[in-house]
Amino acid sequence: ETILPAVDSELVADFIAWSGAAQGQYAQSVPAHLFPQWGFPFLAANIETLPYPMQKVLNQGCEISQKGPLPLDAELKVACHLVEVREEEARVRIHQRLTTGTASQADLLTCDLFGVVVTGKGAKKTSRSREEEKPWLPVGGWTASANEGLSFAMLTGDFNPIHWVGPYAKHAGFDNAILHGFASLSRTYETLLQQAPMNIPYLPRINVRFTRPLVLPNRLEVQIQEGAPTKVRLVDENGVVCMAGDYSLSEVSDDVS
Repeated sequence: ETILPAVDSELVADFIAWSGAAQGQYAQSVPAHLFPQWGFPFLAANIETLPYPMQKVLNQGCEISQKGPLPLDAELKVACHLVEVREEEARVRIHQRLTTGTASQADLLTCDLFGVVVTGKGAKKTSRSREEEKPWLPVGGWTASANEGLSFAMLTGDFNPIHWVGPYAKHAGFDNAILHGFASLSRTYETLLQQAPMNIPYLPRINVRFTRPLVLPNRLEVQIQEGAPTKVRLVDENGVVCMAGDYSLSEVSDDVS
């Protein structure tokens, strides 16, 4: 646990512009999905002594829950918890929780992060049953440039070269540099917020899995499937689902400020 100074307001403004947020959306608050900027150092330190090849850890997804706006220019009370480490055949699953708030309310923002470390060969992929699906409705999208990964790195401090150095990413087995999963989440988050049927300051809950690498450059489309909760997925220009999950709007109203 620690107390951090307020996130630099110019950095917040740059991140808001990059994320595609609507004008005036964050006049006096910090976007929830900027959490990697202050959270990644603690999340990394929290697992660095685990007895596994942590350089191979892969982000599988996260769930963001928010109880109120994170105020701009306020000190941040941050806590990082190692919730679970579970060994399975040929892999280790890691669950961490990052909470961020203020002196008066420490849990304004809760981010549960899920990662996996592949420790051997033969890890079996989980099969999922296919149910009769409702139609997927496009609600927006954006074009991710070849430099999108570097932009996210400069805003958050996560300079893993697979996200912005093409030859390095190819050496690691990818077709080109791949966009950070949390960058995909940021852009998707703002797309969902803008298409919400009411004026709300944040999404009270969003849960996503990073299902396939998002190779740069690319054109992305956000699609939703109505229900309770509403399902969401991010589809690239080749029809590949790069991210999938669900989100809820019912816990917040337009009178929250």
